[in-house]
Amino acid sequence: MKFGSYNPEAEYRQRPGAYAIILNGQGQFASVRWRDTYLLPGGGVEQGESLEDTLTREVREECAREVAIGEFLGSAIQYFTNENGRHWEFQCSYFEAQFGTALDNEPEHELVWLNVADAHHLLAHEVHGWAVNLAAEQYRDR
Repeated sequence: MKFGSYNPEAEYRQRPGAYAIILNGQGQFASVRWRDTYLLPGGGVEQGESLEDTLTREVREECAREVAIGEFLGSAIQYFTNENGRHWEFQCSYFEAQFGTALDNEPEHELVWLNVADAHHLLAHEVHGWAVNLAAEQYRDR
């Protein structure tokens, strides 16, 4: 799956990342607020890091929580251009997950529970909305 507009003349910076889809059973999913945007918990893979290690580190930093990583949901790409004019190719991998123990450190972002039905228009990246809806469909089918 690919989202966004690809410009063949642009030079894209690739950024692999791992993201958690955490559903609460009440039609909501966990997001993190950064500035005025909503993102999924997760982020970019550092050199030598597995997707699962990335997700564990990012959830600890962003949400000050441990995370139990479940099923791999899938991957997709998001093309976009940031406010500085740099072109990005987000290579996103998504996992079902659950929050674990709260940690003593302060979270980097605010944890906000959003309605699954709002994922497409509230999340900063279209690909994240796709992943939330994919996870919610699988959850309903169980």
